[in-house]
Amino acid sequence: MSLRNEYRRERGAGPRWRGAVVVFAGACFALSLACGRDEGYVELNWQFVDANLDGLTYPEGDLDNTCGLPGVDAEGEALAYSLSVRLTIEREACELDCLVQEATFTCDRLRGSLTEVPGSAGENYKMTVSPVIAPHDDSPSFVPISACITGPGPQFRAVGPGRTVDLQVMQFIAYGMDLSASPKSAGFLDLVACKGG
Repeated sequence: MSLRNEYRRERGAGPRWRGAVVVFAGACFALSLACGRDEGYVELNWQFVDANLDGLTYPEGDLDNTCGLPGVDAEGEALAYSLSVRLTIEREACELDCLVQEATFTCDRLRGSLTEVPGSAGENYKMTVSPVIAPHDDSPSFVPISACITGPGPQFRAVGPGRTVDLQVMQFIAYGMDLSASPKSAGFLDLVACKGG
């Protein structure tokens, strides 16, 4: 055996062995991160319909989003508003520090998700989806009373590490809106009545 071959035999195995260790260690590290992840995912879709159950947005309706919808103020004057959805996740049977996560999605979306929801350790979370009205003036956004817009009740679901909870399609009925009204302004949402009180 030549000196060159002897050198290759003795030296060649070392780098390959060390490279395998590096790859193995990297795989173990990535696996530990994935397996040790405690968060889960919650996703949902939503659809707004009027009092006749006619959809506002695609595919049932003509709109791409629920931004800049026509409404009326306390004087009956035109006041645009945006309609969005809020997802609230709380601990069930809880009295203090119940909120786990909350997010209000923008009016240009018809689906949303929360990607870092802490695992519920086998218990159920209370997941509530609410409509949110944001008038296009200086007044704050608000959750309308159910006589104005109503939606599904809360769901009680467990969140597992790395698992997805799909709340499916949430339908909201806007009783104060009529897309077929004539004149059209007669079917606009009364924002003051929607606040209640």
